[in-house]
Amino acid sequence: MARRVTHKTQRPRILLLIFTLQSALICLAQDRNHCWTEKHDAGSITYSCFGEGFCFCSNTTADCSSHHGLLTYVPRLPIEVQVLNFSNNNLSFIPNDFFFNVSQVRLLDLSNNGLISVSSRAFRGLHHLTTLFLNGNHLNRQALGHVFRIQSLSRLEILCSGLSQADLNIFSRSTLRELDVLNVSLNNIGSFYMGNLQPLNSLHMFIAQANQLYNLTTSRLENLRFLDLQYNRLFDFPKSCDPDTGESLFPNLEQLLLDFNMISSITDPVCFPKLYVLTLEFNRFQMFESNTFGILRFPSLEKLELTQMEDKILRIDKFTFNNSQLLYLGLALNYIDLSSPRVLHEDAFGGSTGITIFYFDHCVFKTVSIERFHRLFEPFRSIKSLYLGDCGIESISPDTFAPFKSLEFLYLYGNLIRFLPDGCFSALTKLKVLVLNNNLISVISKDTFTQETLGRLQKIYLGGNPFYCSCDIRWFQEWMSSHPNQFCNYKQDGYMCDNILNTPVRVFQINDQACLLGQAAATFTVAVIIIVLVVFIISIVFFRFRWHLRLVMYEWFHHRGPQEGQLRHFTNDVFVGYAEEDRKWVMQELLPVLEGQWSLRACVHERDFIPGKHIVDNIADCVHDSRKILMVFSPDYARSEWCQFELKYCQCCVMDRDEVLVLVLLHETESRDMTSAMFAVMKTTTYIEWADTVDARDSFWGRLSRALNCVISSQRSISSI
Repeated sequence: MARRVTHKTQRPRILLLIFTLQSALICLAQDRNHCWTEKHDAGSITYSCFGEGFCFCSNTTADCSSHHGLLTYVPRLPIEVQVLNFSNNNLSFIPNDFFFNVSQVRLLDLSNNGLISVSSRAFRGLHHLTTLFLNGNHLNRQALGHVFRIQSLSRLEILCSGLSQADLNIFSRSTLRELDVLNVSLNNIGSFYMGNLQPLNSLHMFIAQANQLYNLTTSRLENLRFLDLQYNRLFDFPKSCDPDTGESLFPNLEQLLLDFNMISSITDPVCFPKLYVLTLEFNRFQMFESNTFGILRFPSLEKLELTQMEDKILRIDKFTFNNSQLLYLGLALNYIDLSSPRVLHEDAFGGSTGITIFYFDHCVFKTVSIERFHRLFEPFRSIKSLYLGDCGIESISPDTFAPFKSLEFLYLYGNLIRFLPDGCFSALTKLKVLVLNNNLISVISKDTFTQETLGRLQKIYLGGNPFYCSCDIRWFQEWMSSHPNQFCNYKQDGYMCDNILNTPVRVFQINDQACLLGQAAATFTVAVIIIVLVVFIISIVFFRFRWHLRLVMYEWFHHRGPQEGQLRHFTNDVFVGYAEEDRKWVMQELLPVLEGQWSLRACVHERDFIPGKHIVDNIADCVHDSRKILMVFSPDYARSEWCQFELKYCQCCVMDRDEVLVLVLLHETESRDMTSAMFAVMKTTTYIEWADTVDARDSFWGRLSRALNCVISSQRSISSI
């Protein structure tokens, strides 16, 4: 943009006025019926120049504001005063010759006085007045007519004053030949005919922000250079061509601000021969057709702002920005998917070979291939500043930005980058500023940046990343401490250790000896230690549960399923499990009935286990070859480890063979003395309790007979044959 400023002698003045006008629009976010005045610089040293604090003067400025009715006239002030702030004084009427004592002033602020009417000679004698602020008043049309007789005015502001369309018709009868800047923002104009401004021959800047403007009828304004219509309700892009001659209605317009309207398209014809700034932020564009901003439409366009459309952008066609004059393009906050050809044509930026600044923050970059990225941005060979913040970028490589040889400023903040490959910015031989804050980078190694890249970088932003503080971070620490001016606020909380609570990277310390071992050796050592520990733990577990494991292996090789078990021949009718301390009861009470009266084949370990065979195999074979399993529970049974092992194995058999377990409670056992296996069986299986009384004995044998009924019946059938 600098190449044009050199031959635009009026542009510095216009840009200065733009910035000074911004403070007058603070009320945009506040009450529309109250406008704050501009802050007039009174210098560092002030003194009371009238009464007890009624007016304070410094250099050429006098501040007599905010007395709310206590100051009803303008006092005589020092002759050097050229700026008078007389705002907020409840001055509803200005009589004749009110400013007689300050005829030398050049700038007069009468904002927020509740002004309604003005005498016809109120401003008589103010021959040097060039700037007048009337913001926040309610002047009637007659009063406005008197204001427009001040021939020396070059700048007039009437903000927040309730002006309507009819009030602005008075401009058509104005004699303000020197008026250069007119600001009527924050009123209620609604509909406006720009032909009313034609008598203002010197008008270069017209500002009408936030006026609920929905209808704009354009007319030829030959000298207008700056038009600001932001925050209105315009549906149509302003007509710029004379329908009869085809000539431009704004032949010298250079800046057109249309942000925050409802415009959805730009229709032909377009006649803005000198327009170099066009802003359309937060409008309703959804489709951008080919050559929407082409050089034939906008032959001088250098800056184009399309940030954050109100509606989602559905399509950007090929050669939408086909304009080699374009230097700045803003497309941020539109969440455009770079990977979708339906949304973004691969030649959408075709022809925009002059772009030096591109804002594309908050795009969707996650799934785009590097080939498509290079194809899309191929015209940007002269780009110097690239903004790709908050785009969901997960990784970059040395080739990602390699084609952009002129890149000086690269902004990649707020992405999902975890790792920077070695030399990933080496191809950017002009890179000065690199912004990578708020990513997921944990380590910056000495090979990430070459010495040439480090020498070129003037600023680097890496705050807000989850740095892993270990031996690998020491090089990065030394770089920050030796080049503090290269880093933005490196002493602040942005550079924190993610693995150590409340520890900034710059103060992290680690013993030198701890870092002598290389990363590969350290990894190998840790792996070996882990393997040894795992083997040791497995060995302990195997030794502790060696019998259980053997039993499981036995079952794995010998178990043949419940269906086969029901069909095969059983060697024993009942397997009896009991503690050695209960042997007497088993031999004297239980076996005589089972084997004597009921003729069953019972299996007991001390009698029927095969000598020389391992006890685990004996238990497994006997349980496996018995129709029923009878367990004799007692406190001694609970204390016996072999009994518990036997019980757990029998539980496995119960899971495979229904109704096979018969439970006898020989002696009462407290719950606290039971093992978990016993407790589980007692809770899920009905048991038969033994007692020495005659009735109890009869009940016991009757219940046991029913529990073994199928076995007894089968044995009797065999005997009868």
